[in-house]
Amino acid sequence: METRHDRRHVDAELRAAEVGDGVKRLRGYAALFNTPTLIGDLFWEVIRPGAFDAVLATSPDVRCLWNHDDDTVLGRTVNGTLRLGVDDAGLWYETDLPATVAASDAYILVQRGDVSQSSFTFSVEDDGERWGVLDGKRLREIVSFDALLDVSPVIFPAYQQTSVSARTIASANAHEINTAGGSAGCGIQTAKRLQNLTEHTL
Repeated sequence: METRHDRRHVDAELRAAEVGDGVKRLRGYAALFNTPTLIGDLFWEVIRPGAFDAVLATSPDVRCLWNHDDDTVLGRTVNGTLRLGVDDAGLWYETDLPATVAASDAYILVQRGDVSQSSFTFSVEDDGERWGVLDGKRLREIVSFDALLDVSPVIFPAYQQTSVSARTIASANAHEINTAGGSAGCGIQTAKRLQNLTEHTL
């Protein structure tokens, strides 16, 4: 199955609080800056400060979804129930929960600490990334996001919330061929392993 977008999780603070007038709110980080993450034991990835500036400047239509489920919307930027921002740590989100059973359950699960991590779905074009090396593996530095689709409190982090787009597979494969001095066979094997990672995490 070919994917057009990437998905990553972050192990960062996620809180639930009642803020007055009966409004229940979730607040957490969807992404952290300058924090290398190993993707499928194949390459490192790090988000640099400023990477969200261009996409946020377009006032994107972003949803807050529960566990990336399109049928469980918790907030949306265009109507003001979801707010996004950037600080020194990374991309934060804050959503005012609707009066639905699913949102009430989400609030309780986060408040109890049963759900404590977040994830986001995005895409990056060629000019939004740089490739290098870190600890003997390829390093993907994201310097500018092309699209931000959703942020999501997630039940299962790590591999279960990590998917790799077809574009990222091609970019990683091409980089390995270049660094290996034209070793196409090695690049093909890496592409297959990345494809397997994608197929098992969607």
